[in-house]
Amino acid sequence: LTALGDRSWLRIERVPEGNRYRLLAVTRTYVRRRTPEDAARQARYMSCVAAHAARHIACWGQRESMVALCGMGADLGRALDLATEPATAVALGIVLGRVASIRGPVRATLDRLGRVFARMDSGPSSDFVDLLLVRGRLYARDGDPERSRADYQRALEIASQVGDASREAQAASHLADHLRHHGEPALAETHYRRTLAVVADLELRARVTASLAGLVAERAGLAEAGVLYEEALVCARAAGADMLEAMSLQNLGLLVQEEGDLARAETLYREALARHVALGHRRYEAIAYLDLAALALERGGIPEAKSEAETACALATAAGDEREVAVADVLLGVVHACLDDDDAAAMFVRAASLVRPLREPGLEQALQKHEGHLLLMRARREPAAAQARFQAVEQLCNDTGEGDDARLATRILVRALERGRGARDALRVARDGAWFEPPGGPRVDLSTRAQLHGVVAALAAAWLRDPQEEVPAEDLIAAGWREQRSATKAAKHRLHVALATLRKLRLAAHLERGPGGYPLLPALLAARDPSQCRRLALGAARASGRGWAGGTRRRCVDRAPCP
Repeated sequence: LTALGDRSWLRIERVPEGNRYRLLAVTRTYVRRRTPEDAARQARYMSCVAAHAARHIACWGQRESMVALCGMGADLGRALDLATEPATAVALGIVLGRVASIRGPVRATLDRLGRVFARMDSGPSSDFVDLLLVRGRLYARDGDPERSRADYQRALEIASQVGDASREAQAASHLADHLRHHGEPALAETHYRRTLAVVADLELRARVTASLAGLVAERAGLAEAGVLYEEALVCARAAGADMLEAMSLQNLGLLVQEEGDLARAETLYREALARHVALGHRRYEAIAYLDLAALALERGGIPEAKSEAETACALATAAGDEREVAVADVLLGVVHACLDDDDAAAMFVRAASLVRPLREPGLEQALQKHEGHLLLMRARREPAAAQARFQAVEQLCNDTGEGDDARLATRILVRALERGRGARDALRVARDGAWFEPPGGPRVDLSTRAQLHGVVAALAAAWLRDPQEEVPAEDLIAAGWREQRSATKAAKHRLHVALATLRKLRLAAHLERGPGGYPLLPALLAARDPSQCRRLALGAARASGRGWAGGTRRRCVDRAPCP
């Protein structure tokens, strides 16, 4: 290896857990042209890896083991295609299936596992149980709940038949996960508690305890769920399982968010996300970004929600996880409805086509809640019918639904309804300062009043950067009187007169002097012609003095130039 490194055929990386070796691109191109004998040699090597995979899988919570296995995904797939002995194919299939559940690809791996099942002896064995559990998990990722449940039930029966208590507990926990998401929570809880009563393995206890905590939280048992999540976190740390520890942190974030502590929830999500990235767990990276997107929607941060949801969608698509792609599409539909995008309704239709095949009642209820944002969008477009739309949204909010997905959707819709009602009394201002509409009053055109136009444009530009930004008097003078660059006494007097005029035009409640200048108090920023640009989802929070309610900052959702 050292000689190959000296000849620049091999790159050697020094890392804390030992050396890593990687072939250079030109070397890889040469190696792919090997003879059949070399290909057979590689298959034998990967078979050896599979034979010792139990040791790797047993410590999958360790970062180096997981990263190493995920890096072998392509080689494992090729070795499986070349394997001639059924036992070797089964060993390779189990490892490859577990890697695919983390990194993908899902559909291609299911095809390979189908060929493995066709070649193996279907008699009861522990390996057969492992292969069924792996395939069941991949079916769940691929949006095929019926086949997933059938594999879990068959694995549970075979594990009981061969007397393998450990695998029987694993199969029972997987089946319970399925039942929880498909409308049978009572039966799922029975499986979880029976499993915890007999299992001693700390890693499995951590996973099952976290799942049970999620189920308990779904029926609003937040206090008990908090205790269970903490217990799962302790078990994961004691087992040295980094992956399960990251998952427990993320689940705890969901609970904290439901309790209303959004700041701590974001901290937990970010910590979990960093761990998922380090472990290379693509699916849970996507889920972490989805949690962050939902958190941003609850806060009213539409730009952040859009960015997080798009990242989650890309990761879930790369991993081949149909469920998380569906959830990402639903959240993107909410984002586009908040942006008054004409494509929002079509996006919800597409999201519904992805959600229905999953047959998850909680997710279907969440979709119905999220579709309430379309009613709010129509209320903004049709002020005369706004009250009726708001009442329809209120009816959606009254029933929180079952499961954490539905409850989260309800909270997001309630916040959006509050902001929508507040927006009716907000000042509307063109982003270029050409006009403004006082609450309940007619539009005031400033396009022919250059000085006032420039002052309002400077205030709007500052609001886009930061809704709490105060514009110094010198900057307002430079914007209104381009030839006047110095803050002379005469220039300050002109500004004073201009501001007094704007106050008379019903801007008095939105222009107050602060220590650093003049902020534009809560308002809606729009394009010169509202028909040419998507309306902006902005904070219409009530102001207390000069500050925003609750100290929350709201940013413009679209900073691109208007048409």
